[in-house]
Amino acid sequence: MKPNTFVKLAMALSAVALITLIGCSKKADQDTLTTAMPNMDSIAQQVASKAGRDVGPRRVSIDTPTDTSTALAATIYDLAVNDSLVVVALDNGALMYDLNQGTHSSIEAGKPMTAAVWRDGAAYVGGDKLYRLEGNALAVVDEPFTDPITALYSYGSLLMIGTEGGLYAQSAIGTSSLMEGVFVTSMVADNSGLWVGTDGQGLYRWDGTSVTKRYLIRDSSLFDYVNCLDFGHDHLYLGTDSGLYVFDGGRWQTFTVANGLPSDDITAIDASGWIVNIGTEAGITTYFNNEFRPLTTLANHCATVLKYSSKGLLVGTDTEGLLLQSGSVIRTLVAPKGMNELAILWPLK
Repeated sequence: MKPNTFVKLAMALSAVALITLIGCSKKADQDTLTTAMPNMDSIAQQVASKAGRDVGPRRVSIDTPTDTSTALAATIYDLAVNDSLVVVALDNGALMYDLNQGTHSSIEAGKPMTAAVWRDGAAYVGGDKLYRLEGNALAVVDEPFTDPITALYSYGSLLMIGTEGGLYAQSAIGTSSLMEGVFVTSMVADNSGLWVGTDGQGLYRWDGTSVTKRYLIRDSSLFDYVNCLDFGHDHLYLGTDSGLYVFDGGRWQTFTVANGLPSDDITAIDASGWIVNIGTEAGITTYFNNEFRPLTTLANHCATVLKYSSKGLLVGTDTEGLLLQSGSVIRTLVAPKGMNELAILWPLK
């Protein structure tokens, strides 16, 4: 996810300066270089070794909203799905939407929430701090970091917390710093590790013990700014301002407007199905078998986040609220302030 309100920071690369080169990947066309960061401290290794242990936060209790007229500010930064419940991180707070009931409850915090995640039945959002949703309130989760939160990800027994100043892992024994001096934008797990995208410092992968930086031999700057990541069917999908990159474990493929993308600026990716949905600045498209096709009427909509749910594809936007593609219609679940709150239907062509 790429928060619109954050300005790209020229972060100090003191931590990255410690990176030492260990050589090229031997797979496929050897297009990927790997660099290693120092081994994590003993606390981090203990956190990584606690697989199967749960943090055990309280389950969220969703109240039926009494007023649905003031739900959204302009921008949706992130959303996360747990069965029929959707937690949404917004310009001005958070929102919970019940897909089965068609109702929502909003929590205005007067500040942006830029990340959302479900973990052990509890919903979390991140902004200036880490918050857990409890009924219709946000409860602060006391943590040792001070930088604003930019990404959240549930990874095994760990809650991964990305901030403007580093990456943290929270477990039952506490929270450990895994990387410093990086502005984390997105995270996704593959079959054996965690990929971490940053805003200006490149692409990294954590294997549970150490962090390695990944980049391309032909141009080591291509992954400096990662807008979004997703993983599906043994492929990593990486979105930047200059195109889409797909990694099959050995070889990277590059896709731009020359290959059929509506825009090179990738804003969102959902790779949970065989057909991958790609959000760009010029609309949403699908990707399958190396071919891009506009996603019907969503082709003219700019998504900040895309997530599949039991009811269809959820689309977060920066101007049009929360949308749902379900069968043959696109529906506005929650409109921004100033727009008609009633659901709007568009037939798919």
